[in-house]
Amino acid sequence: MTRRKEAKPDYWLLCDMIRREDNGKLIIVGLYAPDIVVQAVPVTLPMLSFLFKWDLKPGPLRAGSIVLKDPAGSQIFEFPIEEKTSGEALESAFIAFGTSPFGIEKPGTFTLTFRSGNRSSTLGSFRVILQQAAKP
Repeated sequence: MTRRKEAKPDYWLLCDMIRREDNGKLIIVGLYAPDIVVQAVPVTLPMLSFLFKWDLKPGPLRAGSIVLKDPAGSQIFEFPIEEKTSGEALESAFIAFGTSPFGIEKPGTFTLTFRSGNRSSTLGSFRVILQQAAKP
């Protein structure tokens, strides 16, 4: 059985906020690279936003969802994704979304997964660490 070619995740960013201007430009505020560093837990961030770029040249991005799981593996939220296909001028799909507020109960690694139908694939992860652990 031959698998259909599908879009591939190119990269993703984690930040405080993403805004789209009238001219189409994105304003990305508070980029986390690579970890979210907090002074103590529990803590609540006013907002946490994600920007994903998908390469549509191999094939379409199937409808599905992006799921965020906490360090214990519990689902925090699920963001639905509509199908995206390439056109004459469209070779990439940008998907931006956020959650507000974002509560952090304990440090650890949070995981992002793409689900479509009965398939899922890990998109990446980020860590939440305590400020004292981040110092050299």
